[in-house]
Amino acid sequence: MLRFGVTTVLSLVSGVAYLVVCHEGFGLSEKTSALISIVLVASQNFVAFRYYVYRPREGQNNKRMLSRYILSVFVFRGLEYVGFVLLIDFFHVQYILALVSLRFVLMLMKFVVYRTTIFTERASPSSDPHS
Repeated sequence: MLRFGVTTVLSLVSGVAYLVVCHEGFGLSEKTSALISIVLVASQNFVAFRYYVYRPREGQNNKRMLSRYILSVFVFRGLEYVGFVLLIDFFHVQYILALVSLRFVLMLMKFVVYRTTIFTERASPSSDPHS
């Protein structure tokens, strides 16, 4: 749980940094900046979650994990982007606060899904040297 928390905090900080740099530094719209932030964070998170939080075990199928992770990215990051647009367009929430709020709520959901679905594959019996 500690590794998940550390990775999540670093992800949140880098995601906000990407958002602010894109919007304030490069003058991109809030929505475009959020989309860029989402893509960059999702990419760095796979590596961090796969190799730091949920360390690989011998015999695990990384391709299958990657495909499940990509599917979860579309779902969670899609929810994040739609939520972001709704918060800034309809509720006029400041864009940084909107992103941070959404990522916090989705973090709790992702913890459960990652732990139970994405990074849980057991080593196949054929890879067990004691069988």
